Amino acid sequence: MALYWLYIDGHFIPYYGEERIHEGFYTQRGQMMPGQTEMFVHDCYGQIVYFEIQEGKGNIKEMMRRMSDKWSEYIGDTPPLIVVDREGWGVEHFLSMDGYRFVTWEKFSKPEEISDKDFGPVFAVNDKEYQAYEANKEYRDDKGNSIELRRIVIWNKTTGRRVVCVAQDEEEDTIGLARAMLGRWGCSENSLKHMGDRGNMHYNPVMDASRQSESQDVANPEHKRLQDELSGLKRRLAKCERELGRLPITTNKDGTLRKSKKRERLLQERAGLRERVAVTEKELKDCPEKVALDEGESFKVLETEGKNLWDLAETLVWNSRKKLIGMFKEFLPNPRDVIPVLEAITSCRGWIKSSREAIEVRLEPLDTPRYQAAQIQLCRALNEKQIRLNNGKLLLYDVGPEPKSVQKNS
Repeated sequence: MALYWLYIDGHFIPYYGEERIHEGFYTQRGQMMPGQTEMFVHDCYGQIVYFEIQEGKGNIKEMMRRMSDKWSEYIGDTPPLIVVDREGWGVEHFLSMDGYRFVTWEKFSKPEEISDKDFGPVFAVNDKEYQAYEANKEYRDDKGNSIELRRIVIWNKTTGRRVVCVAQDEEEDTIGLARAMLGRWGCSENSLKHMGDRGNMHYNPVMDASRQSESQDVANPEHKRLQDELSGLKRRLAKCERELGRLPITTNKDGTLRKSKKRERLLQERAGLRERVAVTEKELKDCPEKVALDEGESFKVLETEGKNLWDLAETLVWNSRKKLIGMFKEFLPNPRDVIPVLEAITSCRGWIKSSREAIEVRLEPLDTPRYQAAQIQLCRALNEKQIRLNNGKLLLYDVGPEPKSVQKNS
């Protein structure tokens, strides 16, 4: 496992039962609904190194710090580079990540015009060419927090599209950070999206929701109302100041300031808005973000034991397939053939013979000669590993025609 780069992402599992459980955001439907969020951690080769299930909406920001602490001891006490999507964005959160390494997509990104000659050398990811440009940038939030981060503009030479990521890291160069972040883009998406095509990630063999949740808080509607009110006031204040800026200041012949009813009205409106913004900000600061549920309306929590066992099996299958792909690459000259041919091998017909010493699996030969040669090489490579089952029998693979014993029986 290559733990130097770790990809963290969440997968929402909806709940359609009658019990009241915490809600999370279901991306496929674009709405909040009851359920759990399963957090996956992959290494840079797409293998799963950790997973856990969280109630409602997962906390990826807390996961970033915890996973960095957990895996740093395995790589010489050096924090791994944590790669996340825009859910990890936040200046206050970035400040809390002091001493950690991370890279994420820039939120509210607007790539400015950058001369083509300012970009670095061409590099390839998944047979696509890219170039990257780096410059530092300071980011601020509405609470007055600020932080300076490395900002990398990535240019896709095929489509011409430019995307931006930000990083806090002293180990990787510009291209290294760009490569890491491209593992969360399009066809290079690191494993999570592809896992859904091969397994039932929503499946939970035990839907028990009898236990009380330890978290019985809900979002405070008054806090949300104050947030919306403050946002509206700030928009009105910004509009008022823009209108004031457009009004020219004129003077009389004697040099005194010429009166303007519109200017006076706008000045009064600005003063009133500033006062209301200050009052609302104080009310928002004193208002709790969460409040306890009313008595008798408690949250339940879905048991995770059965789901964890299912995901453990899914992880073993996924990681084994990843290793098999890595092994099979050696036997085919064209990388584009690897997965389709491996799919053909694993889904072709076969025959099994059991003896006292071994379980022998004979696979039907593929039609294309070069694919058949790779099929034979893969079987020999697996046999060299001397794989043994729990009962001590060897697991052996072979490629050949239908056995005569099977032909007679049929």
